[in-house]
Amino acid sequence: MLATRPRDLDGCTKVWGEALGRQLADSSEVSVICVRIGRVTASGQVEAPRERAVFLTHNDCAGVLEAAIAAPAEVKFAVVFGVSNNKLGYRDLEPTRALLGWTPEDSADALP
Repeated sequence: MLATRPRDLDGCTKVWGEALGRQLADSSEVSVICVRIGRVTASGQVEAPRERAVFLTHNDCAGVLEAAIAAPAEVKFAVVFGVSNNKLGYRDLEPTRALLGWTPEDSADALP
């Protein structure tokens, strides 16, 4: 489980949703995979320089969500990151690879 340090109310509600998922996974037969999705834009293009580190292409977004839905049954609960393979990326994708078998195919670096 990733350590949480929300900086605002939006972050607090996301952590709360992850905690609800954990409780559901612990108290039922349901498995819960929480994907912390990076920056996805409607245009599929990077719209601001600061987005390059956490950008997630439409293709990679679909891929990580498909991997979460098809996660092995032994993954009862997980919180993972979904970002593309960006040169400036700082999110740890190793748990996403290990638990879901997903590796991003795209990169913000290939976009204008």
